Amino acid sequence: VEHPRLLFDLELIIRDKAPHIDFHGLGLGSHDLTSIMNMANNKFVLDYPKIYLAYLSKAFNFESIDVASMELKDSLPFKNEIYDAQELAYNGKFIIHPIQVEWLKDIIGYKATDIQWAQEIVNALPVGYNVNDIEPFVINGKIIEKMHIKNALKILNK
Repeated sequence: VEHPRLLFDLELIIRDKAPHIDFHGLGLGSHDLTSIMNMANNKFVLDYPKIYLAYLSKAFNFESIDVASMELKDSLPFKNEIYDAQELAYNGKFIIHPIQVEWLKDIIGYKATDIQWAQEIVNALPVGYNVNDIEPFVINGKIIEKMHIKNALKILNK
């Protein structure tokens, strides 16, 4: 998606053409989009289209592909983009330079805080538990439900 009109018409296009669509993913061309809009290319401006594409992708069973990063000197901003994309459940990221592939290899997986959260949940489960029989419980003042347990197991299994 590189044009604001497509961003707004995309759901209608998908609904109308869903049985005949011959593609598997939705991606955002952030630099073209923000250039056409005459906007800055930053997280604040891109939050809406990125979240919208994430919802459309999940609703219609498409892969979601995060924007290309222009970062080539410092891996930290690139890594933060990856973590942000993971929080939106994106399936991939546009890569434009070989150094980004190397950075990506270093960070595939979850943040240490996510792993710690998952481990706390799993450690609190009774021996021989059945996830479908677990009632909500509290860890560190937060309610933990079945979906949290399933996410925690997914994180630790990956």
